[in-house]
Amino acid sequence: MQEHRNSLQPGYRLHWYVIKKILGQGGFGITYLAEDTNLNQEVAIKEYLPVELAMREQDDSIHPVSGEYGEQFSWGLDRFMSEAQTLAQFKHSNIVRVLTVFPENNTAYMIMEYENGQAMHELLKKRKTLSENEIKLILLPILDGLEQVHKAGFIHRDIKPPNIFIRTDGSPVLLDFGSARHALGEQTRTLTSLVSPGFAPFEQYVSKSDKQGPWTDIYGLGATLYRSAVGRSPAEAMDRSEALLHTSRDSFVGAAEINPDGYSKYFLEAIDHALAFKSDERPQSVGQWRAELTQSSSEELFAEAATLQIPPSNRFSAENLDDQNSASTTIKTEALTSVGEEAGIVEKPRRWYRKPIKVLAVVFGILFLLAILDDENKKNTNEKQVAEEPDITENLLQEAAKDVHALRLTSPEGNNALEKYHQVLDRNPDNEAAQTGIKNVADKYLQLAGRSLRKMELPQASTYVDKAESLYSAHPQIQVLRNTIARQQTQKQVSDRVIGDTLPTKSTDLIDSSERRKLARIQRQLARNPGNQQAKQELRKLASKYESSVKKALQEKNYNLAETYVLEMLEIAPDNKKLQESLKVIRAGKDTE
Repeated sequence: MQEHRNSLQPGYRLHWYVIKKILGQGGFGITYLAEDTNLNQEVAIKEYLPVELAMREQDDSIHPVSGEYGEQFSWGLDRFMSEAQTLAQFKHSNIVRVLTVFPENNTAYMIMEYENGQAMHELLKKRKTLSENEIKLILLPILDGLEQVHKAGFIHRDIKPPNIFIRTDGSPVLLDFGSARHALGEQTRTLTSLVSPGFAPFEQYVSKSDKQGPWTDIYGLGATLYRSAVGRSPAEAMDRSEALLHTSRDSFVGAAEINPDGYSKYFLEAIDHALAFKSDERPQSVGQWRAELTQSSSEELFAEAATLQIPPSNRFSAENLDDQNSASTTIKTEALTSVGEEAGIVEKPRRWYRKPIKVLAVVFGILFLLAILDDENKKNTNEKQVAEEPDITENLLQEAAKDVHALRLTSPEGNNALEKYHQVLDRNPDNEAAQTGIKNVADKYLQLAGRSLRKMELPQASTYVDKAESLYSAHPQIQVLRNTIARQQTQKQVSDRVIGDTLPTKSTDLIDSSERRKLARIQRQLARNPGNQQAKQELRKLASKYESSVKKALQEKNYNLAETYVLEMLEIAPDNKKLQESLKVIRAGKDTE
């Protein structure tokens, strides 16, 4: 937990929710596991914290890193609250359930049901690929939930394997809707990770939300199926765009062209249709795409079976997926028996649906028998693909290193170090060289920040630090540079506002660091609540101490010492009128000497 400098710590209480640990952290917020002490159950809590715009203060509140980001931060906060309120309307078993949302700490918290299980990308790391039947058992329930979301005029905008979760009972659930995140990115154009390379269509890189729709989510689902069947992510949309621009040929190699063993032709073609480069060439609705994925009569029976309420002990589960034979045996024997019992064919054999269910059982048996027979061939194909990947990975790492040296860190789009490191991590999330490379990109941004700081280019320095933090928030130099930038900004503001002269250079600080932090904390408390009597009392006590020091210096006619005291106090409270007047009096006294 300690490596997350911006996070709430375990034991922190939000109303009746007690933080236990971090579940995930990104550029837009932090998700925690928490205990609901009111209902005695675990929940997931998502905190709005766009790291490129804001940071946590010592009192745990969230504030923009500078005044220029205030409006953008507030706009994104409103969208975050609005998204939570919209999601709370959906009560579908395969869509993440939002329980409530509330403001606190100058930000907001979305309370969601906590799901036990395993993310789909973790499953794919173990298995490399899934069979067509296994993919459908995950996909079809998600499609049903997403169709309801689309009918309400809402779009997910970030569908990828990490955002599909397999519960311990085997049922899938779609997590982490990104509408507010993308809306904020469209307005600010400051966030470096607005999309997930390989899973985001071209319109998410270049167009506003009004150009996006169900076809945008269908692309993300198609890319997820491609990864599950082929064993790697599809070509990134920006790479495809560049290839089309320069060669008039799409660099995307379709699933049907690769033709991995064990998959229906129409299933692979449906994946490729979802991944069409132009949005109007994709299926325009979930219903249209579902028909392509389940076009044969046997597949319609399969889709029907996937929607039946099979008891948790017999469902397709994350644990069973770790063993292909276990999954096949479980579904082929126990699940089919359960389906037959629930359909009523055991106790009521003359029901009209007896024959379809028997056909279904035969279809299941044949499909899984074929899956077992073809498993060895598929394994050999996958091993061949794995053997080819080290060369691709090494080339990407070499090209990324060149980009870092040339300062192509996160731009231009389609040809920068960060994108290439992410391409490596898409292939192998544990690749240490790529992880180190991203840290090197952060280091380079901090070097650029230091160079801008020496030139007194403070806005540019702040931008570089923001970019570094979005990549590697635990870097120890980030807070050091932020403090230096903040002090220089304050000194410049004081100089411009009060007298317009150059501030004297100080070799040491007269106000020690602990009292400086205390003064800053009091000022923030009073800014949020001007009537805070305890803060006022603390401020009067500290102010009295330093007023005495200023008076003593004036009595001794040591105007330079008095001026230095006031300047340091103004760094912490630049809008304090009394301090500004004192500075004018002191400098007037210096002029008459």
